[in-house]
Amino acid sequence: MGELSEPRTMSIRLPPLPDESMDSWLETLARRCSMSLPALISAFGLPRIDRTHRLVTRLTEHDLRQVERRLALPPGRLDQAVVPGDLFGQRAPRCRFCPECLTETQGRWKLRWWLPWTLACSRHQVLLHIVCPSCGIPPRHRVPGQVHLHRPTRCLNRAARTSRVCGADLTFAPSLTLFPYHSLIGVQPQLDAIPLHGLQDPGSVFARVDQLLAPVEHGRAGQLDRMSPAAFGTWERAFDDVNDPASQFCGWRMRERARTFLTREFLDREYEQNKKSLSQLAVDFGLPYRIVIERAKKLGVTITAGRRPLRLDDVWLREQYVIHLRSPRGIGKAIGISEGPVKRRLTELGVALRPLGPYSREQMIGQLDRTVPRDIRAALEGTAHGWVVCAASRSTWPSPR
Repeated sequence: MGELSEPRTMSIRLPPLPDESMDSWLETLARRCSMSLPALISAFGLPRIDRTHRLVTRLTEHDLRQVERRLALPPGRLDQAVVPGDLFGQRAPRCRFCPECLTETQGRWKLRWWLPWTLACSRHQVLLHIVCPSCGIPPRHRVPGQVHLHRPTRCLNRAARTSRVCGADLTFAPSLTLFPYHSLIGVQPQLDAIPLHGLQDPGSVFARVDQLLAPVEHGRAGQLDRMSPAAFGTWERAFDDVNDPASQFCGWRMRERARTFLTREFLDREYEQNKKSLSQLAVDFGLPYRIVIERAKKLGVTITAGRRPLRLDDVWLREQYVIHLRSPRGIGKAIGISEGPVKRRLTELGVALRPLGPYSREQMIGQLDRTVPRDIRAALEGTAHGWVVCAASRSTWPSPR
């Protein structure tokens, strides 16, 4: 018998849902076939993949057509289940999730949950979870193995130095509810409507995302009062991800900012004549040092050897930490330095450093004067909601110190 000219098609057919990601669909198909996900990937002739995001961002057109032929799907059917890899750059994307959506779809994951600017579910008006509440690891980090032995809504992360999976049911994750008039509720549907496929230049996507997301970021500090501590922690971490200089989107943002402000005339005046260092200019404009160097070289500026002293802009630093609630690590990343100098300078300025996580808000760390009755202090200190009730009743108790 001669060799088959075409690979055999599978007898079990299961098309992806609208807006379902490639990794979610393959995992569902593996469960239907009662086999492990790596075995199914191998059966399709796909390259060996260990990180889940590569199923969404790194499959070639040949890979997609090959899977479509095996399942007798129309050519191009799987194009909508992946995202162009040039939207992400060096930073591997993280998948978020909405527990209510996972309940409704019985564990099917949306493609847009991989995008760094998908922060909320506009259908259920909640923030998306970034990590599994049980194991604390981002979901869908590595390609799981025996998926057919676990329910589709379970967390399949493996803890360090163990072969056991987490197993937590993600549909029971606490709801990170946003109040009805939160700015993100109105913006997220517009972000979700941005087309991702058939793009010649990802800059067109980034420009639209920046236009929609910038007002939300600028108003972050004014929208925290009604958030639970868990929601606040997720909100803070989500925007740290958005502003990670290693991401393609943030890199585009920084280059646009550099192109706008760092003109040849400006560099001639500040760098050549006023002898400001490029690292100082990076701090002044909140830009990574490498972006400033890149911009200066592009404009043909002669860069002298050695660095001039770096001085953090105290007003800008205080504003970023106190008003915009950025973390020292996020501030340091934005200007190309470690978080240590940022923390030291904040301490020198007399700024109280916030604890890590959701308990970093002023309401969580503030203390009332001891002349206030103990019961009142117990109700207000260490909780955000007590202060919301206090403000609503126009209480005359003093502010936390």
